[in-house]
Amino acid sequence: LVNVVQNPDGRVMGTRSNANGFDLNNDFITQSQPETRATVRVLTEWNPMVVLDLHGFVNPMLIEPCTPPHNPNYEYDLYIRWALGEAEAMEAELLARTGFSAQIPYRDDDLGWDDWPPSYVSMFAMYHGAYGHTLETSYRDDRGVDAHYAAVWGALKYVAQNREAMIRDQIEIFRRGHLDLLQQPIPPELLPVWDQYQDLMLQEFPAAYVIPADTPFQMSAHQPARLVDFLLFNGVEVEQASQPFTLDGVDYPRGTYLVWMNQPKRGLANTILDQGLDLSNVPGLSLVSSPSAWSHPLLWGVNRAVMGEKMEIKTRPVSRASAPQGSVEGRNAGAYAYLPTSIAAIQATNDLLARGITLHRAVEPFTDFGRNLGTGTVIVPDDPALASGLASQYGLEVYGLHGVPAEAVLMQRQRVAVYGDEGVDHALRLLGFDYDEVSAAELNAGAIAGYDVFLNRDLRWMSLSPAGQAAMTAWFAAGGDYVGLGYSGRAIDFAKDAGIANVDYGDTVGNAIVRVDYAPDDSVAAGFPAEGYEFVYHSVWFTDWAPDMEVAAALDGGDFLVSGYWPNWQISGANGMPVILHAASDSQDVTLIGFDPTFRGHPEDSFRILANAIYNGLD
Repeated sequence: LVNVVQNPDGRVMGTRSNANGFDLNNDFITQSQPETRATVRVLTEWNPMVVLDLHGFVNPMLIEPCTPPHNPNYEYDLYIRWALGEAEAMEAELLARTGFSAQIPYRDDDLGWDDWPPSYVSMFAMYHGAYGHTLETSYRDDRGVDAHYAAVWGALKYVAQNREAMIRDQIEIFRRGHLDLLQQPIPPELLPVWDQYQDLMLQEFPAAYVIPADTPFQMSAHQPARLVDFLLFNGVEVEQASQPFTLDGVDYPRGTYLVWMNQPKRGLANTILDQGLDLSNVPGLSLVSSPSAWSHPLLWGVNRAVMGEKMEIKTRPVSRASAPQGSVEGRNAGAYAYLPTSIAAIQATNDLLARGITLHRAVEPFTDFGRNLGTGTVIVPDDPALASGLASQYGLEVYGLHGVPAEAVLMQRQRVAVYGDEGVDHALRLLGFDYDEVSAAELNAGAIAGYDVFLNRDLRWMSLSPAGQAAMTAWFAAGGDYVGLGYSGRAIDFAKDAGIANVDYGDTVGNAIVRVDYAPDDSVAAGFPAEGYEFVYHSVWFTDWAPDMEVAAALDGGDFLVSGYWPNWQISGANGMPVILHAASDSQDVTLIGFDPTFRGHPEDSFRILANAIYNGLD
């Protein structure tokens, strides 16, 4: 199979990214883009034995396999047995046909070109049994085409000579998973020069992952359904319990999802569902490709349990997740309400606002009909048909109220200006916000005057001209709301330099998943559990802040790092420090978010933080 153009948008535009701004070669563990999903569909259908991903530009030409550390969910001993020989065959054919030399990181380097993250197509293909290679040609002209042609021809010749043994070992990958056999270490004769990471490369798989389908185990039924469908789309086997069962003292109902790990693609299942490893202080390791941590349950807002030892539970296979079933409680109410605990809830809110429906938002917890409802609850008019539509179209649980709480504020459709990246754009589009991307040139021309909220990821104050700074200062003075994200501290410095926030911060090195404690009654933390997870990438935590600023979320006060790469995080001083601050004056709201809530479109659960920050300006 030949995929002639993996990125048709970029080919037309002359860009590495597609029309949505995504580098598609970083999207395979997230699959936010249609081009990526199309490729994944082919991988799951064909389970190709070899995948060659043709890239540029490295001199001399680079041909994988990679340096350590290798992801422990690969059956790396089976992979490297043939991948190294295949790479050397490509190298030989390249030299014979073109005279160009090549480098093979696994053979030639100690570190620096790892295959840790599964976001790249050649790495992701390894979970489907492929001997995956990324090829980086040296040239941008016909010589690059010739180099790729020669290397591919070398791989085809190698496969023709070794096909029976290669496919035997590919089948062995799936057989090990199906029979729950132990992984094996890399054979001594194939060990690279730098071999101190062997302990990281062998995985102990649990018996199963347990994913409850609904409340009270989940914030809403939407997130687990999304995760189960993602697993199934990727060729992972998912089953549902046909009976109730108890695990670690917790009673789970019939219908709970189970991902048994004795299945052919256990490596892919585990890399999606596991929390990952802490690489921060591994001796000799100074760099890991990003993301060095990912976890769909933790970053998509799904509670899941780990079954260490196999239990006898009757289960049945499923072909798709059960769609969230909404409901309406109290048909003759004075108003209705739903919670902001899912992306669907935010989508519904923005849809209703666009239709001109009168909505209110609770700014503090309240009780109605004996039910306790939290900050951020959205209140809709006493229209049973509207309430039924929210339940059926969006799968929301809708509750009847006596009426609109006195403390609730009227919501209005916000006009949002954004200086962001592809992740911010993806999140806002998914949530249903109406927004415009603005450039520094447009802001210098006074374009901010037409907006209610400015969401900034990495624009520096000094990037604006004096006229742009004056326009922005006047807009802030008139009550314009600001939402700043923590990437490299640029948007935080913007707020400081503009005079709308008085804070200091420390910054991370690397990227990781961290434990976060949310303030349950805070308006920016609305809809989040008291304990959650976030992703940091060149992010910040706050060390000092003005007395009028409220803390919506802080890093856990103990061992806050779950997985990833953040050297010396234990002595960073970040424990227990705020990662979301906000302040409100009579007319203006300022929200500063230290972590990366939209990294490459992956941490979907934290997209709702952006919605809360935007809505918060109405308070």
